Amino acid sequence: MDQQQSFIRDCLTDEYSFSSLCRAYKISRQAGYNLVARYQAEGDNCFAQRSRRPSSSPNATPDYIIDRIKFWRLRKDKNQWGARKIRVKLLEEYIEEAVPSTTTINNILKREKLITPNKRRRLVEPQRPVFDPCANNEIWSVDHKGKFYLGNGRRCSPMTVCDSKSRYLLLAKGQYKETWWDTQKEL
Repeated sequence: MDQQQSFIRDCLTDEYSFSSLCRAYKISRQAGYNLVARYQAEGDNCFAQRSRRPSSSPNATPDYIIDRIKFWRLRKDKNQWGARKIRVKLLEEYIEEAVPSTTTINNILKREKLITPNKRRRLVEPQRPVFDPCANNEIWSVDHKGKFYLGNGRRCSPMTVCDSKSRYLLLAKGQYKETWWDTQKEL
């Protein structure tokens, strides 16, 4: 606002050309012309904050459609209807171009406080406890690390045994099978 006032003050002195003044204030000439025209029309009131909301919106939902949406939602026998069902009923009454989308109907219902948002589900505790060992050798983790083919054409599945606290590798052994019997034999 202070820059606008100083721009108008400098513009009214006629000491500078309009183009150089716009360059100095880093605005386009069109913006400068608009500001001068607004100052001439409104005086000092042109520096007040203005709403940036458009005066009209051609894609806005008409009031009669909004009234119909509220009517279908407020009926006692139909108060559980959601946006999809209301849209189907509106399509029976109006042409498709006049009926808003399901998302728009849902937004209208939220704006008018005709629907309550669903409660957020609580995060479920994990079924198994998360292991966080306090000392070495308290928990060992046994894992088969990906399979690959050996030079003799057989598949190898390496098995590792690791201490969960110290991350010390206790065993790394290649196995041909991932069966319980072979794993138990190594342990």
